[in-house]
Amino acid sequence: MFTDKLELMVANELDRLQEQFGEEAIMRFASFVTISEFGLSETEMLELLMPTTGGIDCVLRLEDGLFNFATYAVVKRAFCEYTLLHHRQLHNEFSCYF
Repeated sequence: MFTDKLELMVANELDRLQEQFGEEAIMRFASFVTISEFGLSETEMLELLMPTTGGIDCVLRLEDGLFNFATYAVVKRAFCEYTLLHHRQLHNEFSCYF
């Protein structure tokens, strides 16, 4: 019951973020966050998310999963806002399971 409800909440939020920023961008961002055992620094995240080829004329479109400094900051802030806003709700709702 606990895990089902938690999975549904996370899935709904990921869907919302995908609608806002694009599926490819959120899939890439979330995958790097989840596969790291001890987390990644911002520098490491940027190194993984920002393209290293394409030249000066390359257009970095977030919906294509291509991040720059500004788009990384926007997506990171959206993830952090979700975490902060729902932390208390999750704690109150699921504390009976622990």
